[in-house]
Amino acid sequence: MTRANVKQLCAPAIAVTLATASSVMAAAYDDYVQLRVNDDDKVSSFVNNEAGHWQKKDGSGTFVVEAEGPHPGDRYYVPSPRKLALPAGNGTAANPVEHVFGGDELALAYQFWVTVTRSSASATDAVVRIGNLRLLPNGHLYSAGTTPAILAGTCTVEGTASLPSFWQSNAKAGGRIAVSSTFLGDENAVFEFRSQSKEKNLATFTYSGDASGYFGTIGVVGSAAPARLILATEGGFAMPGTIRLSGDAELLVSANSTATIGNLDSVGGALALERDATVSSLGRLVVTNGFTGSSGLSIPVSFSISAEAETLPLVTFSGGARDLLSSDAFAVSTDGIQVLEPALLKCLAACRANLSLAVTNAADGLSRTLAASHRRMVWQTGETPFAAAGAASWSDNDEVSPDADYYLVAGTTGSSDSYTFNGASLSLCGGSITFKNSTQLHVDDFVWVPGASISTYNQDHTISGKIRLLDVPGETFTVTMWNGGDSKHAFTVASEMSGGGSLTLTSATSASQDTRAFYVLSGINTNFSGRLAVTHGAFSGSNAATYNADPDKYCVTLTVSDARNIGGAMSSFDAAGLTLGAHSLLKVAGSVVFDEPTRGWFIDGVGRINVAEGETVTMTNLQVTYAGEFRKEGAGTLKLGGTARFTEDALETPLAGTNVLAIAEGALMPADATGCDGLAISFASGTKLILDASVEGDLKTYGLYDVKWDAPIAVAGGAALPVEFALPEGFDNRTVCRLGICTVSRNAADTMTIGDFAPTAPRGMKAVVSRVENRDSGGNVVSVSFVCDLMPRGITISIR
Repeated sequence: MTRANVKQLCAPAIAVTLATASSVMAAAYDDYVQLRVNDDDKVSSFVNNEAGHWQKKDGSGTFVVEAEGPHPGDRYYVPSPRKLALPAGNGTAANPVEHVFGGDELALAYQFWVTVTRSSASATDAVVRIGNLRLLPNGHLYSAGTTPAILAGTCTVEGTASLPSFWQSNAKAGGRIAVSSTFLGDENAVFEFRSQSKEKNLATFTYSGDASGYFGTIGVVGSAAPARLILATEGGFAMPGTIRLSGDAELLVSANSTATIGNLDSVGGALALERDATVSSLGRLVVTNGFTGSSGLSIPVSFSISAEAETLPLVTFSGGARDLLSSDAFAVSTDGIQVLEPALLKCLAACRANLSLAVTNAADGLSRTLAASHRRMVWQTGETPFAAAGAASWSDNDEVSPDADYYLVAGTTGSSDSYTFNGASLSLCGGSITFKNSTQLHVDDFVWVPGASISTYNQDHTISGKIRLLDVPGETFTVTMWNGGDSKHAFTVASEMSGGGSLTLTSATSASQDTRAFYVLSGINTNFSGRLAVTHGAFSGSNAATYNADPDKYCVTLTVSDARNIGGAMSSFDAAGLTLGAHSLLKVAGSVVFDEPTRGWFIDGVGRINVAEGETVTMTNLQVTYAGEFRKEGAGTLKLGGTARFTEDALETPLAGTNVLAIAEGALMPADATGCDGLAISFASGTKLILDASVEGDLKTYGLYDVKWDAPIAVAGGAALPVEFALPEGFDNRTVCRLGICTVSRNAADTMTIGDFAPTAPRGMKAVVSRVENRDSGGNVVSVSFVCDLMPRGITISIR
């Protein structure tokens, strides 16, 4: 891959504010010798004062012409645009003509042109020595044609982010500038190398000085034309501050050098690591603090990268972010190295895209390993899906190719009708895809980076293929439905999902919109190990009253037909593997068994589950955490097991109002003796309790076990609770069988009677309810069981 193959979204040109020095700044430099504004031709010399441009104040405070040119003992100040005209000389690159600034200090508050007068075509190299250069905010050097270089002394940078100091090359041929000054500056200092070639030619800046005392930012800006900064300090470049690349910029570390910097900021550009032909000398970059990408996301991690032989780059990481950046995120081959995932998508290179490296061979016998964000991406599209529209397009303006990966970093409108994305992959790294019209979108490899989102409107939309949800700690990928309308329309994710990222399915929160939302997960998502939340944000203001009047209407509905639709195993038990909140509804189509032990369910406020008539939804090996009301809807049966958890300190002690299991329709069937312990269970009119008589052990003995809560069961209207028994196949109705109905605390039992239960006996049998006290080893009553004896009609049993 050559440098020309590196394609990326160019950053906008950096605007330069040309502000004159303030009166405060002028006063601070009042005792300096100055280039005055009445200097009409704007030309001055370091070595003489023939035109009388340098002026200083005399004893009366009046500016007068300096008797001599710059000399020791005085400091000099340039408050406005001026040119430095250097006398002609026949210098060469090996033996340049030198021009030495004689003053103790030169402070630049504005543009200072540096030009060379040529005595012949060969007079192409001249240098400037400034012992003590001070670049104030917006103070900068500007050069064209063959450019001199600062070769010695110190350069103190006082430029800021809003008014940086800089050196700008305006040479048509690009320019060649060498800098070896010692750079000084605090953490707020900003200095930039800029290229302004009208012919768009590369300007090269070579730095070989000492920057160990520079804590600010050095920028390489290629917005108007390409710019390259070569770090070639003998013995190795070291700077505690930040190097920032933007636009068509390149940072090159020489083959004989190691560059160590505090931070690398990338808003475009490329990193080039040089090596010699024998591979005996490698360019290496070491970053000691971290990355910051174009999104502003900072990743604190130290790393090193070098142009190794054959295997190409060697990348190692250390520091506090190994969970985000590790060697597992890279694939190395003879073609280079690619960053695969996860968080580098959000912090490396211009668009949070992947970093890829390849080798180029230069005419000087040196090889350079280029690292760049070279995959294609889109800034923003119009109505045409994922393609050029208006002023927006893929970065290389080509049609979508199956050989390239694509990255969306800002808002875009999704396709209408059926559309297959033909790229190798599509990563949604920022902004949102908006689906407004009915869509059938197929993407073979769709990468969802948390922090980005999808918006959908009241139409049928289906995404198929495969989705990878990257795990970015603290961030969630969100799908929002607006104007959901009725359940005729839904957003269906038929793709197979994988990855450990977090996904939230939500809806609008303004009652002026129809905030119902309908989602379907139909993919077999066994390899999805992240969190899934079904909820919506909080209503506020006048919207709150509308919502509170009918919260079940303003909700999110998710339909599944397989337990694997909500995901597979998580790395360890997660209480919020599935969150149902804000009256959201999980609608289960068919009889489904949810038995993944690591994927806990969290009920946040009100969470609802709907089981259709004739179907049974079974929840075993699960722990449901209650922080409100878990409501069972639909005429089918909820078979509930696991261990109920609560949001108090020990996750065992329920709090009133946060431990509610509401059977609004259909039936509740305990799957074991602990799934309902601690719950306040309410049965609406027409609902019932089903007990599985085929299960031996605690469930058969104790029935619905609920001893942690002293008000465990409430039935609408104070009626008796209908109880049915699921009897084993071949049950002998000629024998007497004792089955537990429920077991409660002693306090709860004091308010209950055997008449609170209305069991249904099988044909030919009758059901007799009795009360049994359960005692500890000391004879103390610890709980009370209400049991039912099923017996053939005509047999009488004595209950004591």
